[in-house]
Amino acid sequence: MDNNRAEVKKIMQLASLSFVEDDLAQYQKDLNNIIDLFDKLKEVKTDGVEPLLNTLDDDLRLREDLIIKENSREDIFKNAPKSKYGFFTVPKMIE
Repeated sequence: MDNNRAEVKKIMQLASLSFVEDDLAQYQKDLNNIIDLFDKLKEVKTDGVEPLLNTLDDDLRLREDLIIKENSREDIFKNAPKSKYGFFTVPKMIE
């Protein structure tokens, strides 16, 4: 694909990039090279290639579970509206 100077100028203005007119030819060449690379990528045959989920073959290392603060029964039942014999007491739902 070959972009002309006007297209490159418009793209740079849309991207809010400042430029000097003397450098516009180099930007045009660079943009055309980038587009050519993407065109080459389109030609790559990827039939039968599984998607890559992770570049590492390692399994995730799990961290050790550590008890930071133990929950005491008394602390838990402080938040319960009612309790009896160490259990939460709830209203009867079924007759």
